[in-house]
Amino acid sequence: MATQKFSVRRSYAAAGDLSSHRHKLVALNATTEQIALAGAGAAAFVLEDDPDAAGIYGSVTVMGVTKVVVGAAINAQVPITPDASGLAVAATSTDNVCGITLETGGGANELVTCLIGGQHVLA
Repeated sequence: MATQKFSVRRSYAAAGDLSSHRHKLVALNATTEQIALAGAGAAAFVLEDDPDAAGIYGSVTVMGVTKVVVGAAINAQVPITPDASGLAVAATSTDNVCGITLETGGGANELVTCLIGGQHVLA
């Protein structure tokens, strides 16, 4: 069962309606300081609540242990990155890694415990 423990969070304004994207991966636009669903392979953080319109603030985990929605079955101790829908998937050598799974996930849209932080590329 996915769990949430100590984490460092920040609040950012949403670029649009993110109400159905809780525990998915979001990216920060450094110019506007707004969050939106992360694109495939992008640097990302975990959305912890559900801002329902542009300009509404949402809380994101930037570092720590939290829950994330996966895009497919995944093993424990696998580096993760977002897919095109903001779901966590196994990272490849050219992706930005945003965290690592701490438990196995059985399939798409399952919540999995992960450690978020230390953005880097595997290569």
